Amino acid sequence: MTIIITEDLCKGCEYCIEICPEEIFKKSGKLSQRGYSIPEISNSNSCTHCKRCELICPEMAITIEEEE
Repeated sequence: MTIIITEDLCKGCEYCIEICPEEIFKKSGKLSQRGYSIPEISNSNSCTHCKRCELICPEMAITIEEEE
């Protein structure tokens, strides 16, 4: 499983940080080209694949890819 944050789409709303039950995302000091704070993936191994982050993202900047 891979969590992908498309930085060009992210507007730093932090909904993913708030909704994740496993606290996969955290605030970071990294800024996008447009000046938005991009969340950081802190521990993808704890991800339960609930896809709440993917569903809540208003910019569709988060993608969860299942490995085959």
